[in-house]
Amino acid sequence: VQVTAFRDDSTGRVSLVLIDNESSPTAVTINLKNGAFTGSLTGEQSTSLAYWAPMAAFPPDSASAFHLVLPSTSVTSVAGTMSGWTPVIPQARIVPSGSYAAVPLAPDSIATMFTSGLAIPQGAPPAGPVQVLNATSVNIEDSAGAVQQAPLFFVSPNQINLQIPPGVAQGPAFFNVMGAAGTLASGAATISSISPSLFSANGDGAGVAAAQVLRVAADGSQTIQPIFQCGTAPGSCKSTPIAFNQGPVYLILYGTGIRNRVSLSDVVVTIGGVNAAVLYAGPQPQVPGMDQINVLAPALHNSGDMTVVLTLANIAANAVTVGVQ
Repeated sequence: VQVTAFRDDSTGRVSLVLIDNESSPTAVTINLKNGAFTGSLTGEQSTSLAYWAPMAAFPPDSASAFHLVLPSTSVTSVAGTMSGWTPVIPQARIVPSGSYAAVPLAPDSIATMFTSGLAIPQGAPPAGPVQVLNATSVNIEDSAGAVQQAPLFFVSPNQINLQIPPGVAQGPAFFNVMGAAGTLASGAATISSISPSLFSANGDGAGVAAAQVLRVAADGSQTIQPIFQCGTAPGSCKSTPIAFNQGPVYLILYGTGIRNRVSLSDVVVTIGGVNAAVLYAGPQPQVPGMDQINVLAPALHNSGDMTVVLTLANIAANAVTVGVQ
């Protein structure tokens, strides 16, 4: 049995190719220090057989050693090294920036890649998204095989904020973080036409909404104010109670993954379990990928933090809250 091991950065896999002179199927156990994988290889005599495992499954400190156990009449085991083995590419988790939930991503939405310890210098965020930031870029290969660069809002060793390009095809998509030294991290996500999420004031997808209220006085004058106040510590944002029973109050919510809706009637918002009239749900004009939802709030008489629930075509976004006076 001859064994060759190689990396395939385009698919995020490590493959082991065997030249097996046994005509019967061969079961293979692959052991790399603290990683173990089992697969069944079938093929005819003198046929190359391939077994693969995700790169993330290979411990970064496994160096080059591997060991194959083959239940064969002529060969019982093979030990060898992976020529040119380099540290495994870290795997990234890619989620909507509003909710951070493990749900699909929508074209023309804002997403976050969570990574770990990448060799990326953290710099000041640009005025708007750019395709290369701090010598870092993100390539997205969609289900149609098209590759696009994602506009970047922010990069750091542990987190990248990006915009999913509008033309990304629905289905599985593969993300590669590229730097001067090559691929720094990779990950996968599913692209769906819509995937609603709401931004929260604390930036964690929960608690008080990152929202504003707009009041219209009897003389037609308008006032707008945030519905939250924040301290200096992360996660310290709390709701500012709003009187919802003293004339019309318009609530302005911010989210992402909403603009590709079919109809405004597909968007449903409740506050404290009471339906609010949805007046607009679409792109926010200043920030690429961000959506805005304007609702006429119902007259609420109970006080305290009320849950805001948005559903789009029966898909629920993460729940946030608004304080009621």
